[in-house]
Amino acid sequence: MNAQMRQQTGLANASNVFNMNMAQFTADQQTALSNSKFLQTTSLTEVANDQQAIIQNAASMAQL
Repeated sequence: MNAQMRQQTGLANASNVFNMNMAQFTADQQTALSNSKFLQTTSLTEVANDQQAIIQNAASMAQL
């Protein structure tokens, strides 16, 4: 009886650890995805700003 209870406790503990590890993995994955999207947005904004500056400079040069 004790062995069976210890086995059930061990299985329950293993299941809890597995679930916590999966939750942490999911959280880490979401963080990585969020960071990636942020960097992508930042890069695209920077490119758009650079492009706008080039167009502005070209327009200024054309007026000269």
